Amino acid sequence: MSAILDFEAVVLNEGRTRSSPARPLHGRDDATILPDGVHTALDSDMAMIFISYRRSNANMAAGRLRDALTQQFGERQIFRDIEGVPRGDDWRERIEGLLSEPKTIVLALIGAGWATEQDRDGHRLLDNTNGGNRLELESALREGLPMIPVLIGEAQMPSLNELPHSLRALCTINAVRLRDGDWDQDVQQVIQALERKGASPVRVTFRITLEGTLSNTKEASDIVQRVGHIVHDLTLTLKRVEAGSIVLLVEGSVTAVEKLTQFFNAKELTEINGHRILQIERMALIEPELHATSAEGAAPPRRQPSTSFLSGVINRAVDASDLAGGTANTQGVELKVTVSEQKEQAAADAFGLDPSAGERRRIFFFDSIDLALFQKGLVLRAREVKGGKDDSTVKLRPVDPKKLDVKWHRLKGFKIEADGVGDKLTPSASLSVEQGDGEIKAVEKRLRAIDKLFSPEQEELLNLRVPVTFKTLLVLGPVDALRWNVKHEALPFPIIAEQWTLPDKHDLLELSIKVPTAQASVASVAFDTFLRGLHLKPQGGQEAKTRVALEFFVKRVRA
Repeated sequence: MSAILDFEAVVLNEGRTRSSPARPLHGRDDATILPDGVHTALDSDMAMIFISYRRSNANMAAGRLRDALTQQFGERQIFRDIEGVPRGDDWRERIEGLLSEPKTIVLALIGAGWATEQDRDGHRLLDNTNGGNRLELESALREGLPMIPVLIGEAQMPSLNELPHSLRALCTINAVRLRDGDWDQDVQQVIQALERKGASPVRVTFRITLEGTLSNTKEASDIVQRVGHIVHDLTLTLKRVEAGSIVLLVEGSVTAVEKLTQFFNAKELTEINGHRILQIERMALIEPELHATSAEGAAPPRRQPSTSFLSGVINRAVDASDLAGGTANTQGVELKVTVSEQKEQAAADAFGLDPSAGERRRIFFFDSIDLALFQKGLVLRAREVKGGKDDSTVKLRPVDPKKLDVKWHRLKGFKIEADGVGDKLTPSASLSVEQGDGEIKAVEKRLRAIDKLFSPEQEELLNLRVPVTFKTLLVLGPVDALRWNVKHEALPFPIIAEQWTLPDKHDLLELSIKVPTAQASVASVAFDTFLRGLHLKPQGGQEAKTRVALEFFVKRVRA
């Protein structure tokens, strides 16, 4: 068969352009994009990102950072003890194994008071030679592993005198900072630091089909330059094929592809340099190890996952601008879907939801008999966590993030995110405060006033919406809850499954993903496509589980 590829033009990541001579291509170019069925072993040169932290000091930040890094580097490059050490395994053996690998990069998370924090007996945690966090950092420094200190919020780097001799080298390493108010920008600084240390980001690929033919190499270069100037962190390959169509192959980081998608939708782009866009299709995940060399030294072909999680994600029918409008100035997006009762067992089977492995919680709400607070967009909640920290939360929605005073962003436990339920995306602000053992139970038993669960700052946040008289509120609950953090090979985003059981044994199962704001539109369509592939996408409207629970308890009080 004669060659149908006359030339190829490529825009490199740096923005330079080169041309290569013609070479034959048999049939259409599908097989050259992502050949199926090719297996490669996990590459020994792939960097592992090890998140070292103390749960009592930086637990929330560690989880949030892991979720953000997973979007850029994939599940297999990120290690945090909660997900990385299976139940029943020797955690020390697993961690020592990772910290003996020269390609491991350690993120040392340091929250406020990290160097001075004490245990219940008044002993400084950092002086405990068997403490997990200290052992991790000592091993990493001893092995000479690349390390990046990450200061959480307003935490400061400890002085030499505050550190044990075995950890003093930590003070010589430049740190990065993670702040609530600048989360997305600060995460990008962490990502750039990791890439400088050798971590390889996940990349995605898709194909744009244009109408028409090309007459020369300059015309091809003009097209790829046009797209390449929109977002620079892309690799673009333009091919001329039969039947009057042109194929543009695009590969880039999740963030770069997201920016390109938003540009296409915002500009309502229907053509590129006079060539009408016929189709935008076939996105696929390229895990970092697939860029590496095989045992024989040759570069292995890329492969498409058995389930293409982003099949059809970029589609002209998807209006990403609608989604983006609800995410402005938020720190992240949580997309939620309530699974119908008929499909709960199918979801449990798909994700392996073992009740004995779920984190157990008891949840209480506080509102009036007519749910006046909820109707005004206020939620007051207290949560007992078995084996974890109990807390109380005040949540306002919707909010305009731009109108909130900067002082709120400095408070520990404050966050702004967009909640997505059904077709609605609502910006919300919340402030959580830890509770001592037994304090929530005392309120449940009417031995303690409701207002004792909420700090002056939480009350001030409530008063931004409406003055609250705590004496008029009811204790609504408890909801017995189970929570799982799960993964699925067909979706790159970590999934949270949460099952609420009401006193009448009625169950509510919610699946959700949390993603950085910049990736909201791609994540939304990917999550929808993923759920449809598992036949779990509910038909009709969606109701938040909080509303269902509140209405149940109020009805029971009235009865």
